[in-house]
Amino acid sequence: MPGGRDRVLATVGVQRTTDLVARLIPVAQVVAESSQHGTVGPAFQVAAFPSVLKVAANGRGLPVVTEARVDLDRRPSPAV
Repeated sequence: MPGGRDRVLATVGVQRTTDLVARLIPVAQVVAESSQHGTVGPAFQVAAFPSVLKVAANGRGLPVVTEARVDLDRRPSPAV
């Protein structure tokens, strides 16, 4: 991913934390949260897991979802 792990956010459920966090730490910033009491999932209106979202800053610099269907086999385009 262009920009490395600083540009990737992974949210995992607290019940699956240990192994999954260990695997994600090298490639993403990781948040472990409860599906009912989390803040990241609801902020991006995640309704099911696993979910992959492409996020970018809007005109005010706030993160917004730009794609909810992300082709994980496609190589990412260079960062702008």
